[in-house]
Amino acid sequence: SWNLPAGRDAVIELTMFGDKGGVSIRNVNGSFYDFVAEQFKGTQSKRLHEPPDNWGGRAITAWARQLSTSPTFDKTIEHTETVASVIDRIYDREG
Repeated sequence: SWNLPAGRDAVIELTMFGDKGGVSIRNVNGSFYDFVAEQFKGTQSKRLHEPPDNWGGRAITAWARQLSTSPTFDKTIEHTETVASVIDRIYDREG
C-alpha cells in the first residue's frame, strides 16, 4: 500500500519457499528501483543480485531492440489501462 506506515517509502517483497529451498526479492531501504535477490538452500543463503543496477538502461535497450525488429504497435500494452483501472478502484480513486 502507498499509505502503509512502514518507516520507509515502500515495502516491496516476495519470498517463496519450496521443499528444497527458497528465494526472496525485496527492495532496499524503501527504494522503488533498488532490489536484492537471494536464494535459500537449507541454512545457507546466496546473494543473486544487489544494487547498483542500471535497470533504466536495460529498459531503453530492450525497447530499442524491439522497435528495430518490429516497429508495429505492441498489443500487450492495451492491458495496462485495465490493470491501472482495477488498482484505482481498489484504492477508491477515479481512473
